[in-house]
Amino acid sequence: MLRFPGHGRPGPDDIVIGPLDLPGHVDEALAVQALAFGLGPDEVAVRRQIVLRHMTLRGARAYGATVRGRLAGFVYGMPNDRAHWWSTVVEPYLRAQGHDDWLDDSFVITELHVHPGTRSTASAAP
Repeated sequence: MLRFPGHGRPGPDDIVIGPLDLPGHVDEALAVQALAFGLGPDEVAVRRQIVLRHMTLRGARAYGATVRGRLAGFVYGMPNDRAHWWSTVVEPYLRAQGHDDWLDDSFVITELHVHPGTRSTASAAP
């Protein structure tokens, strides 16, 4: 079952979702990402620096999903900035469709990963 902090008492196998101190749990989060994507140590080291840099940006937020006190998934993002890499990738396509204003005052989900062991389980179902 899914529980949010402050909404009832969690059972031992419940997924608990709440704010995550991502810089403080970066290695645990990247271990989830590495399992999800099959990343090696070199790629994890690169991503570690990216995540830590992103989390210094104004408005960056992260949430984690824990099961039995262990991180089962995480998501983080930040307010969009047209100078960020992703905006430069999608802006030409949005502009061609007349929607480049979608990049203004938006929030970008930068990463979202779930531990492969928790996917397709009753606890991961909506």
